[in-house]
Amino acid sequence: MNKKYRISPNEDFVDPEETLAGSRGHVSTMEHPVSGSIFQIILLGIVFVLVFYFIFILRLSVVSGGDLRSAAIRNASLSYIVSPPRGTIFDRNGQTLAFNLPNFKLLLISRHASIKSLENGAGLRIAQILDISEAEVEADFNRISRESVVEIKKDISKEQAVQLGQLDIPGLVVVSEPERVYPHGSYFSHIIGYINNVSEKDLNRDSYYYLRDKIGRTGIEATYEAILRGEHGVINFSQEHVDPQKIVEEESGNSLVLNIDSTIQQDLFDSLEKALRSAGLHRGAAVIQNPNSGAVLGLVSFPTYDNNELQDSLTQDQVTRLFQDSNRPLFNRAIGGLYSPGSTIKPLYALAGLNEKTITPQTSITDLVGFITIPNQFDPNIVYTYRDWKIQGTVDLRKAIAQSSDIFFYSVGGGYGNIKGLGIDRITKYLRDFLADKALGIDLAGEQSGFVPDPTWKLATKGEPWFTGDTYNISIGQGDLLVTPLWLSTYTAAIANEGIIYRPEVVNKIVNKENETLELFEKEIIGQVDFDLADLRAVQEGMRQTATTGTSRLLANLPVPVAAKSGTAEVLKGKSSNSLITVYGPYQDPNFVLSVVIEGINQNQQGLATQVAYDFLTKYFAKNL
Repeated sequence: MNKKYRISPNEDFVDPEETLAGSRGHVSTMEHPVSGSIFQIILLGIVFVLVFYFIFILRLSVVSGGDLRSAAIRNASLSYIVSPPRGTIFDRNGQTLAFNLPNFKLLLISRHASIKSLENGAGLRIAQILDISEAEVEADFNRISRESVVEIKKDISKEQAVQLGQLDIPGLVVVSEPERVYPHGSYFSHIIGYINNVSEKDLNRDSYYYLRDKIGRTGIEATYEAILRGEHGVINFSQEHVDPQKIVEEESGNSLVLNIDSTIQQDLFDSLEKALRSAGLHRGAAVIQNPNSGAVLGLVSFPTYDNNELQDSLTQDQVTRLFQDSNRPLFNRAIGGLYSPGSTIKPLYALAGLNEKTITPQTSITDLVGFITIPNQFDPNIVYTYRDWKIQGTVDLRKAIAQSSDIFFYSVGGGYGNIKGLGIDRITKYLRDFLADKALGIDLAGEQSGFVPDPTWKLATKGEPWFTGDTYNISIGQGDLLVTPLWLSTYTAAIANEGIIYRPEVVNKIVNKENETLELFEKEIIGQVDFDLADLRAVQEGMRQTATTGTSRLLANLPVPVAAKSGTAEVLKGKSSNSLITVYGPYQDPNFVLSVVIEGINQNQQGLATQVAYDFLTKYFAKNL
């Protein structure tokens, strides 16, 4: 029978008085305090133990730390991340514009390597194969105590890789990683862009990247980075296996087929370069598109650069040449340069005036002196003079476009004589209908929006009201109105195709390594301007006359009829101007639209952009008839 265990309330009960020491007892029941010497002994013991551990840890970290760290490096299982090949970039006809070549790199794996491997002349042999000093080889081998993987040299040849493999030195490994190649260099650099080493910001922003990766910085390489970059491979260096084991195979990125035509691109490049060189100039841009889709067939910006140079660290000379040159070779003027359009804007105002019934195709003016005068709107005693570039005589709408009559378009925009004029509000409305103040959305980084000035802006920024003279300036493409060469060709395309504004597109489709289409980019309408077809025909006829009897009559010598509008925009009064032209053709059935801008011309070079267009189109029609 189990006995229940319980505590009796009477057992071990202590009366209050029993806690007191008896004054008459022979043995005191009160406890005595512990002696202070005991605490001193305990404290000394603790100090001794702490000192012992401190000395032990110090010995581990300082005296034996290097050996232990080396042992840890040698014993750890190491994974080496291999950057994947980027996708190939092709032009519309399958010509390769960017591809990869294997780049052999010599590594030293610490867990398998030993400085003793350099004995018996092995170090000298490595040095001879790599064309470096034996001391450099020894220095690299001495790094194995501090680094798990030592990169001895990159960009070694295949022959060097084979010779190194035949040495059979433990821990000495050759790996292959892709190197980007741009076979046409500067011809396509402002389209393709370039890749360069990832930065700390890139690593923090996207967990995809590793320290040895490269990333697209500009152009197509940047816009389509996620498409092109592929998936990493992994090489494992384990204690059990001397030879590296590839546990994950790298996968190349998808490829791109562009709308760019290599022949068109190179011919346009050569034509612009020749004109700049002959004139002693450095800056210009040109764009050619299909007006029926927005597809970009060619795009050139000067000065240019060789994108093969920018993949690795730069020399000081390269930094100076590429990043400190005042001409800014990396700047894509075709999509980012902002220019006064000059007289190339006049067809737009002609359409606006016709649409608003301000003028008709038969409206004419007579100019016998080459200028007009108007009084100040606030003080009639002050008179302003607005000049034409020559005395025009009598001109109607078509001839005004062809001969680029400033007085006719002063009248269309700001009003003069019997022509009431559009006024600044309607001018800005039509400019914005043509998206002159918007980025068009081309698939290249760096596109700038144009700028359309108006009275509200001028008052807020300059503290001045809007004058009639401001309207006159904007009516001939001068003043504060700014557009890009890309916009110039896109707006002209809308005249050629009867009113549709397409998004400019460089890439046509994405394909995989089997060349199967993954995504096809269809043409995209981003705007539409509605004009009476008869009004459009009148403006088109004026542009055709420009290319036959007008300011761009040089184009009459082409084997195929084209329509055009040239212009000169003053930058520094009397000193520097820009030469511009926009052309489309064939006139009856357009399949291209071209714009050219050349910066910094003098008074004797006003037709320079027309010369570029003529030189290029001569080659274009010779190959496309």
